[in-house]
Amino acid sequence: MTTAKIIEQAFFTKFKQEPLLVRSPGRINLIGEHTDYNDGLVLPGAIDKELVFAVAPADGDTCCLHANDLQESIEFDAGCGKPADHSWARYLQAVLQELQGYGECVTAVNCTFGGNLPPGAGLASSAALTTGFALALNQLFGLGLDRATLARICQQAEHLTGTDCGIMDQYAALFGQRNNLVLLDCRSLSVQHIPFVHEEVRIVLLNTGVTHALADSEYNVRRQECRQGIEILQRFMPDLESLRDVTLTTLEKAREELGPKLYARSRYIVEENQRVRTACSLLSCGDIAGLGQIMFATHYGLRDLYEVSCPELDFLVELAADTEGVVGARMMGGGFGGCTINLVRPDASQRFLENATAYFGNSFSQNLQAYAVQLSDGASVIR
Repeated sequence: MTTAKIIEQAFFTKFKQEPLLVRSPGRINLIGEHTDYNDGLVLPGAIDKELVFAVAPADGDTCCLHANDLQESIEFDAGCGKPADHSWARYLQAVLQELQGYGECVTAVNCTFGGNLPPGAGLASSAALTTGFALALNQLFGLGLDRATLARICQQAEHLTGTDCGIMDQYAALFGQRNNLVLLDCRSLSVQHIPFVHEEVRIVLLNTGVTHALADSEYNVRRQECRQGIEILQRFMPDLESLRDVTLTTLEKAREELGPKLYARSRYIVEENQRVRTACSLLSCGDIAGLGQIMFATHYGLRDLYEVSCPELDFLVELAADTEGVVGARMMGGGFGGCTINLVRPDASQRFLENATAYFGNSFSQNLQAYAVQLSDGASVIR
């Protein structure tokens, strides 16, 4: 039975209504980590791991939300601004509150959701949660909002939950296309689809099982450090608005004023933006080996300059670097846990997975989960 059918039946059993069905995918990010909130460039893509939502109008003012995979339900007044206690419900309540600013017709709903997208793995499950719910409400209440507007609404909803995130995840979930990556300019919000159809490699994700709640982690601290770096660099570039416009030459001139930490954070962002540009050039000429080296460079920058890795992620990337047939690897997502993304040649994938599972289990005494993923379409109405 498909996920959509499971969610539809669970919704009907609970609410005795015929629902609107919507799906919203998770995402990978090939390159361009932590650059989105610095007005930079990113290269994510939607994947075939997703959440499905069944939604219908509710009688009265009470919203009832049901997380089918967790078998948890929560109710709240649609007009109440008090955040829900459940972590997943806070995201949905924030979306509802944001959309109520676009139309008085947005009222209470019943909702059941679930899917095969693992939370806390760095696959942007929170963005899938917000974009899927927002797309459903947009359709249900006939708001007519375009996808760019929905992306901004979902970003703001995450901000309301305490995560000062950029807009990459929301755009990946809403603008993804099958067999394509999404080159997003986070300043202009222009989107270009970059074909990624390469039979010689598979995209394999290795989940450390180390969960991270970005709102409670160093993620917000990194954003603040980037702002502090900009304030200092404005002494050298008065019109500077973001680290995207900084050159390595300017960074060196300001190195003493920045100090070791802010210099390292800023240098990583400057170099990562250039890696995105280089990656697009390598993809255009089919240089997968060169792309893999860029991915390793990103990981080492995240580990040494941005300091958002962890021992489990470093272990898996080093293992990948020592495995014949693994073209590239890096940690993916906000950091401090979650997945590594690996480009692996088909004839090496089984050996790589077996070795990674065995060695990781021996080193960290926990199971390693692996997902082979494909690039998929963005969020859509199923029915």
